[in-house]
Amino acid sequence: CNVNTVCVKTMSAPGVDMSDYEQLGCLHDLFIRQAQKTPGKVAVVDCDGSQITFEELDRMSDLLANKLHRLGLGKNKVGGILMERSLEYTVAYLGILKAGGAYLPIEVSWPKTLLDSVLDDVNPSVICTKEALSARITQSGIPFFLLEGDWLQQLRHEQKDLPIKSPVKCSLDDIAYVVYSSGTTGKPKGIQCPHRGAVFSFTWRHRSYPYSEHDREACNVFFVWEMLRPLAQGIPMYIIPDDTIYDPPKLAQFILRNKITRMLFTPSLLQALLEYKGVDLQRSLKSLTQIVYCG
Repeated sequence: CNVNTVCVKTMSAPGVDMSDYEQLGCLHDLFIRQAQKTPGKVAVVDCDGSQITFEELDRMSDLLANKLHRLGLGKNKVGGILMERSLEYTVAYLGILKAGGAYLPIEVSWPKTLLDSVLDDVNPSVICTKEALSARITQSGIPFFLLEGDWLQQLRHEQKDLPIKSPVKCSLDDIAYVVYSSGTTGKPKGIQCPHRGAVFSFTWRHRSYPYSEHDREACNVFFVWEMLRPLAQGIPMYIIPDDTIYDPPKLAQFILRNKITRMLFTPSLLQALLEYKGVDLQRSLKSLTQIVYCG
């Protein structure tokens, strides 16, 4: 490749043995097992550069799971997540799963009509959100928990005299998440997805394209799907701010500054970055060793 060209080599995975994937447990079990292996390793680097370890993330999500359970979340019930990409989003994701629930990703960009339609259809047991966004939830009877301010200290105080509960036991055929179709052919339709498919997919990718111990993965696009992939293998997950992901100079600087080695791109996102004239691609993207191309 010359200095003005970014070379992309596609990889094909050899056949991998997946006969044991059913023994790995549910989605949150993948994280819990890894947290026990590498408790002191950095798990998440938030948008502001702050870091938490696997042990800290495991404990934070345990506290939240207990709170959500007391608010009515349980096996095969739905917990919504309405917030920007952040550490708190990751905690909410794990907390909902540990409480036995299925997570419902609610995009901040959804128009009010779509938000109301989805909430009326699903009637989630609880929603994890931020105060500024909670005003959009106008349905009566849906409790929400705000993950901001001193929320963590609040949960620690509430639960200081309570026994530590183990995550709710679930099977691969219990519901892990609920997503909605685009609605291009009519009203968006809810799709209930069990743990089985996601656990199989993560395990296949982990075995087909294994991480190295020095990998760093950046996540924003398809955040609710992608964030667990590095965490389940003990790899730090760097959260790309929402105001950075579609700004080529900011995104390039983020990749360079954090020495990111892996990242998922949609075709349009990668094209926008590669075609932006003001970015020195050879310098900015030199740390990238693998791109997941999806969408």
